[in-house]
Amino acid sequence: MKTLELGYSFPKLQLQKLHLSVARIYAVGQNLFVWDKLKIWDPELANGNGMAYPPARTVTVGLNITL
Repeated sequence: MKTLELGYSFPKLQLQKLHLSVARIYAVGQNLFVWDKLKIWDPELANGNGMAYPPARTVTVGLNITL
């Protein structure tokens, strides 16, 4: 799984009480999982020969707010 993004936009009724027009919380993950029969090898590394360091796993969490 290369990229996964999950997000939630808050209902406008709740946001009106806080004097906001838009609020969204999200999380994005990159290079989270590799499903393969060979547990020590990622077929996408180094032109398919698997002789390279694995890509970094990153997770980003954020909040978008519009007044």
